[in-house]
Amino acid sequence: MTEAFLVTSHLVNDSIDDRIRTVSRQIAHSEVKIVDENLRILPINNKGEICVRGPNEFRCYHGDEDKTSAVKTQSGWFMTGDVGIMFDDGRIQHLGRKDDCTRMARNALKIYPIEIERHLVGHSNVEMCQAVAVPDEQFVNEFCLCVVLRPGVKSTEEKILEILEEKLDDDYVPKYFLFFDNFPVGINGKIDCRQLAKMAVNNRLKK
Repeated sequence: MTEAFLVTSHLVNDSIDDRIRTVSRQIAHSEVKIVDENLRILPINNKGEICVRGPNEFRCYHGDEDKTSAVKTQSGWFMTGDVGIMFDDGRIQHLGRKDDCTRMARNALKIYPIEIERHLVGHSNVEMCQAVAVPDEQFVNEFCLCVVLRPGVKSTEEKILEILEEKLDDDYVPKYFLFFDNFPVGINGKIDCRQLAKMAVNNRLKK
């Protein structure tokens, strides 16, 4: 991220599984911790907000003290707004933004897009996928899985659903599916999740 350049780094000896599952460990001279809503450090293997501190961290948002104080503590910790888990070996799994789980919740269970998407990573039919929240008939948010298929591949909602039902508990299975030729991207080249969510909502409301 811009505010904390290269806080974590893939290690040369990381396995393929570790590179897919985690963002590896923090680099030298930086610190990472996982905290709860009260900024208390959580035990290993618990979901919480990722906080970082180190010489590569930004000093402030230029000319905006309020914004800076909202995300940086007096002791220099930057609250990233990202949620993750730190495992026993120090590797960190990034789950998504805090507001992702605010929108994607079912039966009081907080769900992060990556917990759905990771089961299709590397699938022979799927180029990209992104889970977003869309309004349901009962005016609550439901999950919609947006999918870009690999070139020349034809697939159906039923085939994707079959894959996910084999790997996910019922609470994690998306209710809706949408297929795209391409996802919208921001100026940084990353998927523009907010725009994609708007497109998914518009498609859902048309039905």
